[in-house]
Amino acid sequence: SYLADLLRDNTTLTSLELFGTDWMEATFFELLQVLRDNSALTCLSLTMNNAGKYPDAVNEMLRCNVTLKELYLEYNNFDEAGVALLASGLKNNTSLKTLHLAYSYVRKFGALALAEMLEVNTTLTNLQVQ
Repeated sequence: SYLADLLRDNTTLTSLELFGTDWMEATFFELLQVLRDNSALTCLSLTMNNAGKYPDAVNEMLRCNVTLKELYLEYNNFDEAGVALLASGLKNNTSLKTLHLAYSYVRKFGALALAEMLEVNTTLTNLQVQ
């Protein structure tokens, strides 16, 4: 996609908000793949983008990206297994400080996975769930 191509070579853009886009699956995967290795972006908002359909891709991005400090995933319909995958990706993430998961259906299993992640992740200081 055009956006993925731009981000692939980006060295100056530090904040990106993509609100309510209607991604095709291949486009979303390509974007997250590029973000795994992006070294400029520190703040990313993917609010209302159905990212909950692709928890594996978001998990992989979180495991690999070392510069992202803020991630906003509100209204993305993550189910509990998806939240657990995100938590897994964050266990060894040493850059993310803020994660917003409001309105992502975090229930008991997802909350337990997030609590386990917080026991080992000492970087995340702001977590919002509702």
